[in-house]
Amino acid sequence: MDGVGGGSPYTMQAMQSQSQVGDQQQAQTIQAQSQAEVKKNVMERWKIEKDSQTKQNEIIQDVNVNKAKVGDASFKKWDEYIRG
Repeated sequence: MDGVGGGSPYTMQAMQSQSQVGDQQQAQTIQAQSQAEVKKNVMERWKIEKDSQTKQNEIIQDVNVNKAKVGDASFKKWDEYIRG
């Protein structure tokens, strides 16, 4: 073979090898992008969960304060009635 026309088998093998390397690099790039997206989504979900828990705790505290105020007011009314 003189390398004209069909090309040498070594050239064809080198081209295939180079193509495979390019495909592997592309696959690694896609995998890295996918992993970054997953990490971003996990962080967003964690923030949403943290914010939800904070809001729940605030509501529970408000309810407890309100219960205490209502209980105090009821006790005062009852005390006024008894003393009255």
